[in-house]
Amino acid sequence: MKKAYKPDFAKPDEIYTEFHRRELWGFLENLYKWKGFPDTIETRFFNRLLLRSGFAPFLTYNGDIITCDGAAHGLDMYLRDTRFNVSNPFLKGVEREVGKDCALCFNTLNYRQPESCDLLVEIFARRLAQIDISLDTSLKNSRASIIVVVDSAEDALKIAPALDNLYKGDAAVITTAKGWKDNKEIFPLSPKDNIISAELADCRNNVMAQFYEYLGIDTIAVDKKERTNLAEMDSNAQQLYINGLRMDAARERFCEDVEKVFGLSIDFEKNKPEEIEKGVNPNDKSMSTAGTDTGA
Repeated sequence: MKKAYKPDFAKPDEIYTEFHRRELWGFLENLYKWKGFPDTIETRFFNRLLLRSGFAPFLTYNGDIITCDGAAHGLDMYLRDTRFNVSNPFLKGVEREVGKDCALCFNTLNYRQPESCDLLVEIFARRLAQIDISLDTSLKNSRASIIVVVDSAEDALKIAPALDNLYKGDAAVITTAKGWKDNKEIFPLSPKDNIISAELADCRNNVMAQFYEYLGIDTIAVDKKERTNLAEMDSNAQQLYINGLRMDAARERFCEDVEKVFGLSIDFEKNKPEEIEKGVNPNDKSMSTAGTDTGA
């Protein structure tokens, strides 16, 4: 078992990237749900293997259908894999023929070079980390109400502890007379000018909206809600549909292959919340009788 991750807060870029990396992987691993899987298949492991490796198998072992790590190889006339070798140490030497006692599910239809979600997660985790660092900087600078211009590096070193105390949240500071002379220039700053948390929150929503778009999930960036017209909505709908097909079509193909190879009917769908009509209380049973003629 791997050791628990210990954050080093002296490296905020590393911490925030790792945090968002885990959050995005958690989202992806819960994006799809499957129906009809045999009891010998752990859905969570299958989804994780599929997303991180770019492909995952169904294969027979001791009369059961299982999934595991391994390597696909061999080529047919369409350059598709024909064999699968298991790399799980508990299943030594197991090899199966694709289409006979094995079916491969790919994350996308690019079966010649299986595509995992590693690149997608890494790019957006790094972008979100930069937003978090900017937010921390904005909040920290909101406590820096003055800028002191000094004559030399020696004077700067004397002033620095006083300013550090401001950054730490002290309401007032005390320093020596030598460290604070009459000839020093002081520029006051408005704390509000340094707080850009609202803009950064919008930026985060826009970045996440783009992440969702790559997965074919319908969402509108915050700063576009008031200026999106019908033409843009139609264009966005087509883009979302095509983006969603990248991963959906590969899973549809897998469902067909599983039925051909194993005679097993499986299906999948994206997880989504149940739609509730706004303004209607779903627990209000009187709504179901509204407008009904009782004959009275």
